Amino acid sequence: MLGADVDPSRVAATGAEPIAADAALTTACDVPAPCATGAMFGPETIPSLGCAAICGAANNQLATPEDAERLRARGIVYAPDYVANAGGVIWLAGYETLGWDDAHMRARLAGIEQTLDDVFADAVAEGITTAEAAPDSQGGRLMAA
Repeated sequence: MLGADVDPSRVAATGAEPIAADAALTTACDVPAPCATGAMFGPETIPSLGCAAICGAANNQLATPEDAERLRARGIVYAPDYVANAGGVIWLAGYETLGWDDAHMRARLAGIEQTLDDVFADAVAEGITTAEAAPDSQGGRLMAA
């Protein structure tokens, strides 16, 4: 496992092999997990990405909506950020506001995986980006396909 951070000591604490933060996007890997900075993927970075997929907890990972198509054109699978990072909101709302027990929480968190599976399958079946296939809060599509 590789890791990059502007503070290399944080990478060392994970046991990951450290790489330079400025090389994180171009280093060959399976899945980078952007978890802090938004707008990392745009016309300047997408052409040199060294990954097969993107899935992380950072919000607004794409610089523009058109970047979802740029990723698709490169064959890079993109897990829309608000789907992939929904666990934090579910956790907070479930425990803090709705009083869910552990079993209910596990079931709801497991739903994130199913939602991503559906997004990926719909995007392939319909020939659209995963951003276009991702559901909005009312069960429709966030972006027009």
